[in-house]
Amino acid sequence: MPLPDVAHQVTVCEHTDPPDSEKRERLAVYDSLVDDHLPVLCDAHFVDYDTAEDTIERGTAAGRIESLVKRHLENEIDALLRAERQSMPATGDETSDEDC
Repeated sequence: MPLPDVAHQVTVCEHTDPPDSEKRERLAVYDSLVDDHLPVLCDAHFVDYDTAEDTIERGTAAGRIESLVKRHLENEIDALLRAERQSMPATGDETSDEDC
C-alpha cells in the first residue's frame, strides 16, 4: 500500500478541517508516520516499509496484533456511530422497539 494513501486515510479519520488545510495536514501525518511510527512498527515486524517504493506491507508479526487492532477499530466505530446518532436532531419519524 502506498504510504501517501495511508497518510491520506489517517488524515481523513483524524481531522475535520476545511479542504484547504488538508494537504498540509496530510504532509504532517506522512512525516509523523515516517519519522515516528514506521520505525517502531518495522522494528517490531508489524509492517515492512520499502523506502524506494514508499510502500508498506503487512509484516511477519502482524498476526500477533490483528485481533487487538480489529477490536479497537470496532469499538472506535461503535463510539463514532453513537456520537453521530446523539448529535442528530430528532425528526419524530423514529420507531421504538415497542412499535414493531
